[in-house]
Amino acid sequence: MSWKEKKLSEFVAVLAFLSMVGAASLGFFSKTKLPPAQLQDDIRWTIRLLASIFVFMTSLVLGLMINSAKNTFETNNRNVRVLATDLILLDRTLRGLGPEAEDARRHLLEYIQTELQGSQYS
Repeated sequence: MSWKEKKLSEFVAVLAFLSMVGAASLGFFSKTKLPPAQLQDDIRWTIRLLASIFVFMTSLVLGLMINSAKNTFETNNRNVRVLATDLILLDRTLRGLGPEAEDARRHLLEYIQTELQGSQYS
């Protein structure tokens, strides 16, 4: 994931959160501004129903965002583990080939050390 994609996803998350907080605040403060004719029982029931739908949709969106983040983390974690396992198996195979593969093994180890120095996992 590039820097722009990370910033865009953070921006969308913050925007969604602020929109939800703003809508909740607007609903809370508009109750005091309504005229008494609009505070009848059937109108209150309708407003409660709409508020319940809003809460349900908000929780659904947040749940989907959390699930997406969890799946992305698990996929990245699995990819790192597979790569590490493949590198270990390649190193063992090169070691088993004997002195003829020592140059390739040295290049592999240099590559791994270079990548670890420049990566976010070190």
